[in-house]
Amino acid sequence: MTRIEIPFKPEMKKAILEGRKTQTRRYKKYAIPGDTFLVDQTEYRITRVTKERLGSADPKAEGFRNTLEFSAYWVMLHPRRGYALDDMVWVHEFELEATE
Repeated sequence: MTRIEIPFKPEMKKAILEGRKTQTRRYKKYAIPGDTFLVDQTEYRITRVTKERLGSADPKAEGFRNTLEFSAYWVMLHPRRGYALDDMVWVHEFELEATE
């Protein structure tokens, strides 16, 4: 198990801390299952990492109300590439790390 860093914009940190975001899609693989990361001193554990088409995104797990919101945010982050449904991305699923 390794503590990793995954960059998140403030609004996505808020969604994670509120429990609305449990996945993040990235062009780069950041972690393997069991790795942990911090969001404002709160620890999360990566539970699953898979490679999927961007178009298969689950907007609610990404912290959005619907696909339109998710795709608009994605385009804002990736203006050159846009929201290409067939782009392959790494899906990092995570959960709040249990504390003892």
